[in-house]
Amino acid sequence: MATRNGPFYSELEAVPPPSLETHYPPNIAVPPPVKEQTYLGTAEAVRGHDVLRQERSTARTKWWPWIVVVIVVLIVGAVIGGAVGGTRGKGGKSSNSTTPSGHAPTTTAKTMSGTATARHDITFPTAVSTGNGEVHVLTLASNAALYHKWWNGSWKPSHSAFDNLYGGITANIAAVSRTEGIIDVFVRGTDYALYHKYFNQIWGPSITQYESQGGGISSAPEVVSWAKQRLDIFAIGSDYGLWIKTWNSQGWYGWGPLGGSFANFTPAAVSWASDRLDVFVVGSTDNALYHKAWDGTSWQPQNSFENLGGYCTGRPVAISLGTGRLDVFVRGGDGGLWHISYTDGKGWTAFEQLGDNIVGEAHAVSWGENRIDVVAWGTDLSALHKTYDGTRWLPDGKWDSLGGELSGPPKAVTSGFGQLHVFGYSRKKSLLYKAWNQTAAAWVPATDFDDLGTPG
Repeated sequence: MATRNGPFYSELEAVPPPSLETHYPPNIAVPPPVKEQTYLGTAEAVRGHDVLRQERSTARTKWWPWIVVVIVVLIVGAVIGGAVGGTRGKGGKSSNSTTPSGHAPTTTAKTMSGTATARHDITFPTAVSTGNGEVHVLTLASNAALYHKWWNGSWKPSHSAFDNLYGGITANIAAVSRTEGIIDVFVRGTDYALYHKYFNQIWGPSITQYESQGGGISSAPEVVSWAKQRLDIFAIGSDYGLWIKTWNSQGWYGWGPLGGSFANFTPAAVSWASDRLDVFVVGSTDNALYHKAWDGTSWQPQNSFENLGGYCTGRPVAISLGTGRLDVFVRGGDGGLWHISYTDGKGWTAFEQLGDNIVGEAHAVSWGENRIDVVAWGTDLSALHKTYDGTRWLPDGKWDSLGGELSGPPKAVTSGFGQLHVFGYSRKKSLLYKAWNQTAAAWVPATDFDDLGTPG
């Protein structure tokens, strides 16, 4: 691994950030509070409607005769206009066609709208595979420290024990394995700066220490890697814009702004090839899904984001089945799981609902060609699962229940063809585990989950 410069901190407390290059988010003790989202807009807007409603009540008493006249005129106009407009509308284009190629989805945001509450406060474990069937799990404990355990034929350090990696962490964990045997972990500290820890046989900079990468981020980080010596980290800044930080063989680069104004959901990022990045975020006012891509030379669209429409009440999750293919999953305003996909030469599909009654974000992985597995958290607190086999989603319009009584969304990782590992927190905050074996065509354990102990 490349040489890494300090400072290092054992506890992620409010400490002076290192001097960074230009373009890093302003450091803050506490970021501006996230506006509470409702299906009508922000809570502030709803409260504003309540005040206006009282004021308008008096006005209606005075002006209602004129209002009746205007309504009658509008109804007549609508009937005439609808007859003419309906004929012309048959050849019209969707108002959602905002992509450069004109292949935007035709589904409107209204299709996904509803009264589901947006969830920002749910915690979940993070899992990553480093190759050769090895799986590492990173968890948060009640003391805000990071804990770790791994599988390489049996659970280490033991079935119910964890390694304590210390720290004071205030958001969910991001981790990636950019080459066999190496893990890079990114977390947000109590000072809202980004911190980094890495594993290559041993933990660095040490088992108790972290690198500070500065910045003031209001979301949890997201990390993606498209090469052995490349990391790209995305986060929503204190200005609610999207920011990026990059590491390569030359070292760390400063924070760079990608613009926009977004909800405080963690961005979703994926790479389908070398020097290609796709990142997805949720709009702060319309809850639509937005997209931006790095093509090897520049970000596209250059000065904006591609509006894919929809109405999102959870963090988007993105995966790629291969070059030129993207699949994005998000919880809609109706509380259901929605899916949209992109294929080179065809563009974006419309949003489709894959199932209903989920809480928080779903998670998706692929362990084979044209194979997708999606896990989600049901309203009955159980883990839910469905698959795509290359031609259709199973079960159709429904979910398979994996059982369990979870306190947050399950997360999945694959360690090879036909191998799927699912993790979640129990209501008692212990780590739960279940695995799918394609050869045996069975879940292990067959019912409920294996309890791997409680970190902390």
